[in-house]
Amino acid sequence: MRMGEHRKGIAAAAAIIGTAALAWAGWALRATGTGAKSVEDAVNVVSAAVGVIVGLASLAVSWLGYRANRRQHAGGLPLTDIVDEFAVAVRAQWEAEARTRRLNDPYPLPVSWAPAARVPP
Repeated sequence: MRMGEHRKGIAAAAAIIGTAALAWAGWALRATGTGAKSVEDAVNVVSAAVGVIVGLASLAVSWLGYRANRRQHAGGLPLTDIVDEFAVAVRAQWEAEARTRRLNDPYPLPVSWAPAARVPP
């Protein structure tokens, strides 16, 4: 997903969420009557609508950003580059583990090798 598509997705999600929350607040305000209790109820409904708008909009923006970053990184690299990056990461992990376990400290252990006897099939 390119950056322009990402922004369009965010704008669409915000418009849908905002419209739904404002429609809900308008419906609730219309259902309230007059008087101190009704005004308090109306304020509660409006504050709940604002909370819903902010919460859902932040959730939508976070999700779209997460998906865009994963697609952009994975989609921009050919498979051979991904494999090379993975190999570099695995080698770095193994070298760090060897340093932690002091496998080459004070020097690498001498190991002799001999061919194994063939096992008949």
